[in-house]
Amino acid sequence: MPLPGGVPITQILFPHSPSPIPGFGAVAPMPLPAFAHMAPLPPYPLPPSEWESTIVPKYHKITFETYDGRDDPLGWLNECEQFFRGQLTREVDKVWMASYHLKGVTQQWYLVLETDIGCPSWLDFRRYCLQRFGPALNTNHLADLARLPFGSNVDAYMEAFQARAAHAGDLTMLQRAKLFTGGLPDYIRVDVEMHQP
Repeated sequence: MPLPGGVPITQILFPHSPSPIPGFGAVAPMPLPAFAHMAPLPPYPLPPSEWESTIVPKYHKITFETYDGRDDPLGWLNECEQFFRGQLTREVDKVWMASYHLKGVTQQWYLVLETDIGCPSWLDFRRYCLQRFGPALNTNHLADLARLPFGSNVDAYMEAFQARAAHAGDLTMLQRAKLFTGGLPDYIRVDVEMHQP
C-alpha cells in the first residue's frame, strides 16, 4: 500500500550500476592544470557598439522632473543629463525621454518641432530648447554678469550671479571670482579679496 506522501527514496529500487561507487577515502585528488596558479584573465571587452546593446542598465531611484517653460531650461536640461548618466540612457532614447516630461506650452512646442524637423538629436533638442525658452539670444551674458547689481544680501547676489554665469560661456575660475567680487560693495569686496578667492 503506497504511503500518502509517496515512497521514501531509500525504498526505491534502482537498477544495478556497472561502475563501483567509490568511497570518499579512496578518491585521489584531481591534479590541477598547469595554469591554475595564475590569476584569472579579465573578460575580453566587447567593441562599443556591441557593448551598448548588451548591457542591461542598472536603474537608480531618481526622479525625472517635468518642465513647463516658465523658468530658464538650463537647470532642467542639466538634470536630464544627470538622469541619463545615472540610468545609462542610450543616446537614441534621450530626446524621447525628455520630451515625455514636457508639460503645457513646452509639450506643444515639441510637437510642432517634431512635426517640422522630425526627432532631433539630444544636442539639437538641447539647443532648440535653450533658444526657445532660455534668455534672449541677443543678450550679452558676460556684460550682464559684469554689470550685475548687488541687492540686499550676498546670498541673493550669488544666486543671480550663478544663474547668469551658467549662460556666460567658458570662464576660468579666476575670471568668475574677479567678476563676482567686482560686483560686491566695497565694504564686502575688500574683505573677500583679502582672502584671495
